[in-house]
Amino acid sequence: FNDSKSLTQRAVGVQTGSNRIILAEGEIQLSQPLRFLGEYQTSDISNTNSRFSTRNYDISGYEIRPGLRLFLSRSAQVEWRTGYAHKTSESTSGNAEARTISVENRAQLFLFNRIQNRLSLMLRKTDISGNVAGQAEYELTEGIGRGTNIVWSLNSDYRASSLLRISLQYNGRTTSESEIIQTLRLVVSAVF
Repeated sequence: FNDSKSLTQRAVGVQTGSNRIILAEGEIQLSQPLRFLGEYQTSDISNTNSRFSTRNYDISGYEIRPGLRLFLSRSAQVEWRTGYAHKTSESTSGNAEARTISVENRAQLFLFNRIQNRLSLMLRKTDISGNVAGQAEYELTEGIGRGTNIVWSLNSDYRASSLLRISLQYNGRTTSESEIIQTLRLVVSAVF
């Protein structure tokens, strides 16, 4: 359960926000290496801006994400999930409904007690009916956008020594305009 409220003074006026999320998740061991995963989440998000009515919206919805996790060994596991989300938006630009269907594959691999790798690949399709634009559309589609999109990430952490850690993060996604957005970040951390 997460319930947060915000009040922010900005150059574009006073902005208030509210975010309430209720999450229930669990897993059942089907056999020694295989587990069934279940997740259900409800959310209520609202935002109000004193100057720009295009930033005013109320979004509520739910998401269901069943899946399977397979432990290949002590250092390797694979996870498959499907998802269905339904959200409704009420804003000054109109009311809208969004339905998202997704399929996701995740993998984790630990090597030589020094390297941890995490890979994620998701295919998702979001259909929106009704009028929505701007910040409300961004929140309604979780920042991914409408249409069919592919989202991927690769995170790798290397512990060079007890004092030095190197992290590599590569993220990407497609958009409905067929653009590919990619980010790459390398972080070197030292403990003194």
